[in-house]
Amino acid sequence: MSDLERSTLIARASAMLKTLATDQQVSDSDRHELELGLCRRKIELYEDLAAQDSENTELREALAGARARLAELQSS
Repeated sequence: MSDLERSTLIARASAMLKTLATDQQVSDSDRHELELGLCRRKIELYEDLAAQDSENTELREALAGARARLAELQSS
């Protein structure tokens, strides 16, 4: 799967997760697990992209932000 395809899937999953945030039929636990998985996929993508372009400051910041969010999710 290309980086573009992965990025597109992540964007779609993010949009779906936002929709689920207001869905009363989805438990908080399920939403939490979905967000954990999405965060992990973001980190994987950002790490792969950073390996290709280690000078990209925006990419490094996005990776740091995703890692921080994952740590936050894992502690809650």
